[in-house]
Parts: sequence; structure tokens; C-alpha cells
Amino acid sequence: MQNEYRYLKEVLSWMTNWCLIIGDVLFAVWIIQLVTQFEAHPSYPFLGLKGW
Repeated sequence: MQNEYRYLKEVLSWMTNWCLIIGDVLFAVWIIQLVTQFEAHPSYPFLGLKGW
């Protein structure tokens, strides 16, 4: 029983770390686009959103 909890904790820890990395990358991309005044192509999926 304890091994199952240990495995679950390891999987959740791994998933959390990956989500944090993905979030950091997305935040960095958003900042870069904000600073460089990125202009979206009409095919950009989130055209209605502004970075500022």
C-alpha cells in the first residue's frame, strides 16, 4: 500500500515540475511578445487577446 502512495507522489511531483516548466516558457514567450510589440497574423488562434 505504501509503495502505491510513493509511486503516486512521484508521478504527481513529475507532472507538477513539467507544468511549472511549461508555464515558465509560456510566460517568457508572452513577455517577449509584449516587449517586441508582436503583431499577430490573422491565422493566429488567439487574435482577440491583447498582451497589455
